Amino acid sequence: MIQGGDPDGNGMGGESIWGTGFGTELSYELVPYRGSLCMAMSSLPNSIGSQFFITQANYDEEIKDLLASANYPAGLINQYEKYGGYLSLYLQYTVFGQVYEGLDVLDKIANVKTKSVPLVINGVDYGTQDDKPVNDVVIETIEITTYKEN
Repeated sequence: MIQGGDPDGNGMGGESIWGTGFGTELSYELVPYRGSLCMAMSSLPNSIGSQFFITQANYDEEIKDLLASANYPAGLINQYEKYGGYLSLYLQYTVFGQVYEGLDVLDKIANVKTKSVPLVINGVDYGTQDDKPVNDVVIETIEITTYKEN
């Protein structure tokens, strides 16, 4: 996954446009296949703020087998085979968009060099976080379109 939307840059900041967190909005029709845009949250209720993530994972035969052994519906598994993604997040996080062009850019972002940084939350030292890019990755432009069925 690629996560963003934290103005503090430590993975813990940001707030919603309403100034307070909100809860998940789930749909059986919105699945975290590769390129899905989802709202990030903590384990606390109503903790969605400004952070988001984009699923980047490709199809993996071992994951497919795990999904099948966990009795995921065949239709979801078939689509996972075709598109990849992160199905263990299904019906856990709010999916609100889909990258359908530029997946190569997604892969480039996922492969940037990262560094370890201290992870301290409310004065508590949680060690280090090993996935912060050495150089910030910034979304300079984005185009939002509405899906139209043919």
